[in-house]
Amino acid sequence: MVTAKDILLVKFLAEATETGRIKWEFTAEENQFVTALKGKYKILLTRLGPCYMRMVDKDGKELLAISSDDYGQVADLYELARRVAFSVDDAIDEIVADSETNQ
Repeated sequence: MVTAKDILLVKFLAEATETGRIKWEFTAEENQFVTALKGKYKILLTRLGPCYMRMVDKDGKELLAISSDDYGQVADLYELARRVAFSVDDAIDEIVADSETNQ
């Protein structure tokens, strides 16, 4: 069951990602991204068909788990995190800038 607090967290993470306040990194696991918050929590986003968001504490205990099947915005957050982790927007800017100078 997804609660109003869970939705608030997903929306906060999406907004903070879009504004650059949260940085995501890729992990050794394929299709997984991670960010640390407050020095004691980690948010992990994984795509295994549906997307999953997990919040764990500093000891690795799972505090929260939500799938995109439960709340569709988790898939959007996964995509935002992927773009940040792989610097997709920087790559697009580089390509566009190069094409503009070559014309």
